[in-house]
This record gives sequence, C-alpha cells and structure tokens, in this order.
Amino acid sequence: MIPEEKACGYRKSSVQRLSVSDFRNYSSADVDLAPGHNVFVGRNGQGKSNLLEAIYALATTRSFRYAKDADVIRHGAQTASISAVAGEESVEISLTYVRGGRRHASVFGGRVPKVQDIVGRMPAVCFSSADLRIVSGEPADRRKFLDTEISLVSPAYLGAFSRYKKALEHRNAVLRKIREGEASFDALEPWDVQVAKSGAILRAGREAYLAELNRLAAEKHLELSDSAEKLDLAYQMSDEASSENDLLEALCKRRAQDVGAGFTTVGPHRDDLVVTVDSAGAKEFASQGQQRTAVLAIKMAVALYWRNELRTVPIMLLDDIMSDLDERRRNLVMSVSGSLGQIVITATDIGQLLPELRSGAKVFEVANGTISEK
Repeated sequence: MIPEEKACGYRKSSVQRLSVSDFRNYSSADVDLAPGHNVFVGRNGQGKSNLLEAIYALATTRSFRYAKDADVIRHGAQTASISAVAGEESVEISLTYVRGGRRHASVFGGRVPKVQDIVGRMPAVCFSSADLRIVSGEPADRRKFLDTEISLVSPAYLGAFSRYKKALEHRNAVLRKIREGEASFDALEPWDVQVAKSGAILRAGREAYLAELNRLAAEKHLELSDSAEKLDLAYQMSDEASSENDLLEALCKRRAQDVGAGFTTVGPHRDDLVVTVDSAGAKEFASQGQQRTAVLAIKMAVALYWRNELRTVPIMLLDDIMSDLDERRRNLVMSVSGSLGQIVITATDIGQLLPELRSGAKVFEVANGTISEK
C-alpha cells in the first residue's frame, strides 16, 4: 500500500543530521535524527530548546524566542554555526552568526547571496510558550507572526516585505530631515511610491493568507474546545487605504503630520491581527487556558496550510508543551503532522508523552550542553 502522503504527492520535510558549534550553551554537538519521532529529555536549562531553536533558525532564518543574533553565540566565542542535512534529497544547509557582523548562509558548502535564500528548504512549524504572544502580546508580535509565516510560503511576499522595510526606513529618515530643515517635502516622493506599492502587496497577502488560516484555525479550535467556543482571526488595518493608489494618497495627506511625529503613521506596519473567542477579544477577555488553546489552534492551522496549499508536511517542533495538554489534545496536535511527519519534542519527563509515542521515538538525554542517545 502506498502511504497517504506519497499517494497524494506530499513532500516530507525532515532533518537527518543536525550539527551546532558555539551555539547557545553548545561548544560542539552532532545528532542524527529519526525520520519519525525524536524526543530530547532533560531538566530545564540544559539546552533542549536550543536544539529546536537551531532547527527553526535553519527553516526560517529566525529564532522562535525573539532573540537577537548575538544572543545565540556562545559566551566567549566570535561566531556560531548550525547546519543540517535535510530532506529526502539530503540538502546540506548551514547558517553562521558573526558577533558584531552579519549572518551568512550556505547550501552544499557554497555561500548563498542572501540568508533568506535558504527559506523553504526544510519547512518547520514550532509550538512554544513564546507563541502566546500571538494572542497576549502587542500588535508588533502579531505582525511578526504573520510576516514570518507568509514569507515562508510566498517568495513574492518576502520580497515585498524586504522592500517595504527599506523604503519605510528611508521615508522616516527623510521625515526627520525635513523636521530639522535639512530636506524638502519633494524628497518624500520616491519613498511614498515605494511604500505604497510594496505596502499594498503586504496587505493583500495578509488578507488572503488569513482567510484560509482563519478557516483552518476555527476548525481545529472547535476540536480543541469540544465545540464549546468559536475562534475568529481578522485582519485590522490602521487606515482605509487597501490599494496602492489609496495608500499613496494617504501618505501624501499625512506628510505634515508624519514630519511632526518623525515617522510614518499610515501603512501595514501599524496594522494588527485581531483574535477573538466567542466574539470577545482574546487578549483582553480570554483566560490563559483559552489563550493557549487559541494559539495551539492557530499553529495547527499553520501546519495544515503547509500540507493543504503547498503539499508539504513540515517538521513539527514541540517545545515542552505536552505537560500543559490533556491526552486528547496531545493526540490532536500529533495528528496534524501525519503518520510520516518528523516531530522533534522537548520534555522534562519522558512520562509526559503518549505511550505510543514513547515506544516508537528516538530518545536523547540532554545535560549541560551534551547529548546522548538513550
């Protein structure tokens, strides 16, 4: 019998081998992972989550802990590196951090022009306590979530996002120069055009992505809450300029106000993702348990989006979340990856995991930056 993922044409993302050097609390470590379930067990503070962070960084170029590049370099070292042999094609991917410098990435040992060029080679979805910021955090946290996830599935969005950031930085710099009498309003024109053009792409991309994510998240939330509560995700623009022309007009009208503020007051960099549970704002009115369930449904939806829209089963990274879930919810989380998906889990106690997972998993013990297979 042909496995379901193969029969339906799914691509399976995985890590065969992970290597880290001077990354977080690891001076050097290499680990061979199983294509199915992998569990890293150890007390808190030993380095379990650092391994998931390394995999996620290779998948997305970002830390799921909202860390700065310098934070991941081991104390006393000048560089840190992570590398992996990934997927059925055994692609070799690496990412190097330089203290006081810029990161660089390589594929099969050859440096790629941009770090973002490694995105998409080994997709991964991470569940961690930091993800609660999607609900309980600030608008910037939710925008970061959206921009990260959409950039991973859409190179066009990633390009527009990069152009928008650069144009916005230039426009804000010109605004401050005008305020100081060092430039005229005419200097804003080229940046207004670029902000409007790329900004309209961002807003269209976010709305399209959220339309599908909301459907998937709502379905999973009903399962997680025993159909007791309804989850809804909505994109909230900070102004009414949805098209390129409308955004350009809004930027022109706000020039004087923006000069006074010293920054751009309209555009997608001020938008928000509104999360509601039973029509009430989840940030303001949901309990911590309800917020956790909402985030869990959202992350499950992200993984399902990869499977449904891109025909890819992403690596599932579960950072010490099983102790917070009952058995039914654990089963639901595990089911998203499919029977052939690779899952990497951290836990303080192997007993927290489902019996069927414990029996078939490859288990590693982590202690003070060293890894040993059990």
